[in-house]
Amino acid sequence: MIIRDFFAVLTGLYRTRYSMPLDCRMYYTQRNVRRLRVILTLILGFGVIMCALTALTRGARPERFFIAMRYYSLYIAVSLIPLSVLRFLPACRRSFCARTYVVYSTLTALQALSIYQKTLGFQWEGYLVWTIAAIVILAIFTVNPLYFTLTMLLQFAYIVWYESGRGQYQFLNLGLLVVVTVLLSFSLWDSAIRDFRNMMALKAANDKSDELLHNILPDRVVTDLRERGRSDPERFEQVSILFTDLVDFTGVSGSLEPEVVIGELSDMFCGFDCIIEKYDCTRIKTIGDAYLAVCGLPESDPDHARKIVQAGLECLEYLKARNEHSPIKWRMRVGVHTGPVVAGIVGVRKYMYDIFGDSVNIASRMENASEEMKVNVSESTWKLVHDSFLFQARDPQFIKGKGVMNMYYVDGSKPGYQT
Repeated sequence: MIIRDFFAVLTGLYRTRYSMPLDCRMYYTQRNVRRLRVILTLILGFGVIMCALTALTRGARPERFFIAMRYYSLYIAVSLIPLSVLRFLPACRRSFCARTYVVYSTLTALQALSIYQKTLGFQWEGYLVWTIAAIVILAIFTVNPLYFTLTMLLQFAYIVWYESGRGQYQFLNLGLLVVVTVLLSFSLWDSAIRDFRNMMALKAANDKSDELLHNILPDRVVTDLRERGRSDPERFEQVSILFTDLVDFTGVSGSLEPEVVIGELSDMFCGFDCIIEKYDCTRIKTIGDAYLAVCGLPESDPDHARKIVQAGLECLEYLKARNEHSPIKWRMRVGVHTGPVVAGIVGVRKYMYDIFGDSVNIASRMENASEEMKVNVSESTWKLVHDSFLFQARDPQFIKGKGVMNMYYVDGSKPGYQT
């Protein structure tokens, strides 16, 4: 009863502290395989060289020739066989157990070789090579401590049997070695599990950080920041800019609870984001109830005008569909203009990717001059997309700071036109 409870406690402790998750085992198995291939290649080269040297020096020590050839041939076999097996085992989830068995079996064979060299009569080496092999295995490979304990005990039992037959009974040093290395294997295994969990936690934190950066910055800018630590401002000669603004937002929001206002804006802007991303456009920012997006940067797009106009139309359709089942009926104006801008990161502690230039101001004026639930475009945009959409020409309008400008309402896509 006591023994059973003792083993139950040990089993529970092992499962709690030393049970390695599947992803962790796969990671260390792959790393073990990579390292084993390098080491086996070196051992294979060593075996070939030593066999060649033994053949060349056969006349000097003929009585040791066959012993040495047999010994170094084992080095070739122990390295060549697992290398061949690993070569044909697929590196997938289904075969990682087989790869683990190959690694552990090869490590055991290498340790057994160090014992075998002692039985061949290399007295000066003793079990020094066996000691070094055990320590090197723990230092280089992540080995299951239960497996390592079993192999060490079996090899120690063989040493005791072999040396006892020759009248040798001093096993204290080797016994201490077994105990120390077994304890070390458990410690390193526990450390490997903690290191993997820390690595996964760090990776998750980095992924979350990258996701946040990608939400506020274009992909190319994030790449520049990660690789160079900065992103230089750029001038884009022709992009298309979209501005939206909710009609009478101040009056409507004044009668609503703050959380309702934020919830409404968040829901609408999320819908706009999906449409903007659908057409390879970039949301720049929101300013209160205003929404600013652009197409044609940071990667140039020859179809930028058509895409941004189509996105504006779909944003209106989305809002109309939303109003059908929402108690709050929002109305919106949309303005689009095409022209040059300068784009870059603003701020040091809090990054914000923004666009600047007269084109941004004109796009805002297009929105101000629009009617609710309509897309109003400037003449520069109209010239690029008049073959793709139906337009309603407007009387020239006076634009503050720009004078009189021509502008057009978009009535929809032309019949037969595929968006």
